[in-house]
Amino acid sequence: MTEDPFDRVQLLGPGVLVEEVLREAGVTQASFARAARLSQKHISRVINGHASITPEFALLLEEALGWPECPSAEYWCALQAKYDLAALRANTVHRGRQRE
Repeated sequence: MTEDPFDRVQLLGPGVLVEEVLREAGVTQASFARAARLSQKHISRVINGHASITPEFALLLEEALGWPECPSAEYWCALQAKYDLAALRANTVHRGRQRE
């Protein structure tokens, strides 16, 4: 059975896949930061789940990596949205249990 990347993202955050895609492309965080004109700290924050993948960041990923197998900006945005929704649901369920 093939693993659905969305399943892993719900647990770990979309930054984990950003890190994998960069590694597979042979692109370091530093070189991506330079190409995208972002700080290396920001790239690290996205990868470690401390910052979200914004539409702007998603476009930068798409443009900087630009190879056919690279996920599109829409993919990255959908991944972030799915993660955010799962986190919100988990938090809502947790808060609901606290009230009982």
